[in-house]
Amino acid sequence: MSTNHFEILFVFGRPASGKSEFFDHIEKRDKETLLSQLHIAPFETIDDWFVLADKFREDDLWEKLTGKRKYSKLDNGVECVTDFLLYDYAILHLNRHALELTEKHPTFFKERTLLIEFSRGGEKNYEHTLSLFDPSILKRAGIMYVNADFET
Repeated sequence: MSTNHFEILFVFGRPASGKSEFFDHIEKRDKETLLSQLHIAPFETIDDWFVLADKFREDDLWEKLTGKRKYSKLDNGVECVTDFLLYDYAILHLNRHALELTEKHPTFFKERTLLIEFSRGGEKNYEHTLSLFDPSILKRAGIMYVNADFET
């Protein structure tokens, strides 16, 4: 396989900007087209949403035990983060996962791409969030930003 591919690709965009549609699109493409047109090798995806969702479920349990949540509140049944350090915590999980991939599978990036998805903005923007990743991860990475207005 060619080494003319992204080893790591950060996929950014605000919530509901189309990141999931991008992932759905590339999952349906054959390997050769994906590599030749987008420089994405067979890939693995990691996403901070799953870390956050685990903490929301943990909060459900804490609420049953203590009557209080630790990291989030429910707003009309939707979890909203109340402890904003939780976002950084989720990124540290992604960083650890990426580092473990490189340690456990040293040849992973020769034939594969790691896609890392998260959304950020506001006071703690992408610059801050990227600073939480190990330099060995950042030096292998490219960035794709999905930019779509709310109407789209």
